[in-house]
Amino acid sequence: AGLGGGRADGPHGRGMTMPTYDLHDALQAVEASLVATPAVSEFDLRPPPLRTGFVARDDLVNSLRSSDADVILLTAPAGYGKTTVLAQWASVETTPLAWLSLGREDNNAKTLLFHLAASMGRAGILNAEHVAMFQFMGESEAITHGANHLAGLLARTQMPRVMILDNVDILRSRVARTSIEELVRQLEASVQFAFSGHSETTIRFPSARARGRLLEITDSQLALSVEETGRLITGLGLDISLSAKVVEAT
Repeated sequence: AGLGGGRADGPHGRGMTMPTYDLHDALQAVEASLVATPAVSEFDLRPPPLRTGFVARDDLVNSLRSSDADVILLTAPAGYGKTTVLAQWASVETTPLAWLSLGREDNNAKTLLFHLAASMGRAGILNAEHVAMFQFMGESEAITHGANHLAGLLARTQMPRVMILDNVDILRSRVARTSIEELVRQLEASVQFAFSGHSETTIRFPSARARGRLLEITDSQLALSVEETGRLITGLGLDISLSAKVVEAT
């Protein structure tokens, strides 16, 4: 219903004539602007649990934790334990760490930014109000300013020491890749980013590469050593003498 002009009686509006507006239209406009991105799964915001009997990759995890690289890329086919290595890292990291398992829906810039913010929220880095801001952010704003907003917000709050994005090669859209590149560009001096994928990512990190602060871990480093294979075989109740043959075969 249309509401005519009236006099405001608040402490700052006494005697002022308020403009005429239509309450129904106003509410519709607000509702249209608050289109929430669907809630993210809690499972995507935390590392998968380490399975009983998993082979600890202590040497590799320690090398990742001690690295001064701004960007770490783990690239290998399925089965090399990329996610397990990152989950083990997360399990022993004592400083703030945010985790996001990426999905196809993250090719949408608005969804990606919201999920990144939600991962920061779960890590205790951003509060619920900050996360909600990205959940209700418009699509065009997410594309043009979303990464800048998130980087600026993190610059004014506590930052994660590590940001892990698992399954990064699922990001095929240009807007999603650009959002990640911009976020890394603005935060790489303060946050260590780790990405894992089955194949080489098309996301580019020119600054980190040019400064020698890009660490690439491939299948040769991720492959189990003879000793690690022996622990795996022993854990499965098999003959440890098979270790060398298994390593050769793989």
